[in-house]
Amino acid sequence: MKEMKRKANSESKNSWLSNAFLCFYCQFICHMKSITIDDVNVLIVVQPLLQRYLMQALQNKDLNPSTKFPYIGAISISMFQFLAYFFQSWGYRYDYHYTVQIRSTLQGLIFHKTLQLNINSHSNVDAGQLQTFISQDSTNIGNQLGTVLNMIHIPISLILPLTLVIFDLKLTSLVAVISIIICFIPQAFISSFVAKTIKQYLSFNDQRNKITNETLQGIRVVKYSGLENFFLRRILEVRVNQEWKSFKFTLISQIVSVFTRIIPYFVNSMTIMMHVFKNGLTQEQFPLKVMPDLNFLHMMTRECRQISSYIQSTIIVLSCVKRIQTFLDLPELQRENYQSNNNNNINNNIAISIIDGQFRFTDPPEIPLTIEEKERIRNEAEKRKKQAVIEEQAKEIQKKYLLQQIEKKQKEYYKDKDQNELQDDIGISESKKEFESDDDS
Repeated sequence: MKEMKRKANSESKNSWLSNAFLCFYCQFICHMKSITIDDVNVLIVVQPLLQRYLMQALQNKDLNPSTKFPYIGAISISMFQFLAYFFQSWGYRYDYHYTVQIRSTLQGLIFHKTLQLNINSHSNVDAGQLQTFISQDSTNIGNQLGTVLNMIHIPISLILPLTLVIFDLKLTSLVAVISIIICFIPQAFISSFVAKTIKQYLSFNDQRNKITNETLQGIRVVKYSGLENFFLRRILEVRVNQEWKSFKFTLISQIVSVFTRIIPYFVNSMTIMMHVFKNGLTQEQFPLKVMPDLNFLHMMTRECRQISSYIQSTIIVLSCVKRIQTFLDLPELQRENYQSNNNNNINNNIAISIIDGQFRFTDPPEIPLTIEEKERIRNEAEKRKKQAVIEEQAKEIQKKYLLQQIEKKQKEYYKDKDQNELQDDIGISESKKEFESDDDS
C-alpha cells in the first residue's frame, strides 16, 4: 500500500509575528470598503490624504493650466483596491486554518480525556453535555477566537484616525467622540445579558442531546414498546425552553445591530454639521475640506461598530472554555505499576499476586455542577418531598375514608340481618298459631 504524504501548510514556515502582521495589520493598512454608487459619486477612496491631494491638484488645474496631473497619487489610489482584497483574502486563509486547527485540537483533547476517564454508556457522566462539547462548544471557540484576536488592532485603528480628525476639525472632533460614547453605552449594557443567555442555551442543549442520545441508543426498545410519543414529548419540552433562550439571544443581537447601524449616520451628521456651521464652509469647499475627514470618521465608526461583536465573541469564548475546562479538570484514572512477589512459594510466572484482596464498586466520575444547577436540583428535590408528603397524607385520608365506609356497610349489613331474623321468627310463630288453630278445628 502506497503511503500518501500530506503537504505542510505554507503558514507554518513563517514566524508568528509575520503571520499576525499579514492577518491583522495588512488588513488595516490596505483596507477599503466595497465600491458602491455613492462611493463613485463622492470619490471616497482608501487614503483620505491622497484624496485631498488629488482634489487640490484638480482645483489648481483650474487656476493654473500649467499644473501637472499627480500620476503617483492616482496610481496609488487605483492599486489600493486590488491590494485591499488581496491581503484580506490572504488573511481569511490564515484565519480559516487557525480555526480548523483550534477546533480539531479541542476535540482531540476531549476524546483523550474521555478515554482517560473510562466513560461508557453505563457511567453517569452526562452524554448530552459531552456531545455539546464536541459539536457546539469547540465550534464556537474556533469560529469566535479569530474575532477575539482581531482586537489587537483596535487601539491603532481608533487612535490614528482620531488624531487626524483632531488635527483637521480641532474642537469639533469632541462632538464625534461624545456621539460614539453615547451610542456605545446601550450596546455595552445590552451585551452584558449575552453571557447569561448563552449559558442557559447551552445547558438546554445538553439536555436535548442527552434525551436524543438515550432515544437513539434504545431505539429498538422504544419502537417495540410504543414509547415514541413519550420521548418526543420530552424532546419538545426541552426544545421549547431552548427556543425561548435563542429568541432572547437573537433579540439582543438585533438591538445591538440597530445601534451599530445608527453610529455612522449619527456621528457624521453631528460632526460635519458642527464643522460646517462653525467654519462657514461653502459648497465648493466641501469636497476638499470635508470629504477626507468623512473617511477618517468612517474608519473610527467602523471599529466602534465592531466593539459589540468583540464583546459578544469574548463572552462566548470564555463561557465555552470554562465549560470545557471543568470537564478536562476531572480526576483521571491512576495507573499503578505492580511487581510480582519474589517469594519461592509463589510461581514466578504470575505477574500479579493478590493476598487478602477486596473488590469494591465505586461511583464513576461526575461532571461538577454549577451553583445554579445545584439550586435547581435542590428545589426539585424539595418539591418532590412535598409532593410525596401530600400523596402520603392523601393516601391516609383515603384509607380512613375507606375504613369508615367499610364499618358503615358492616353495621348496615348486621342491622338488616337482625331485622330479617326477627321477621322470620315472627313468621314462624304466626305459622305455628295457624297450624294449631287448624288442628283444633
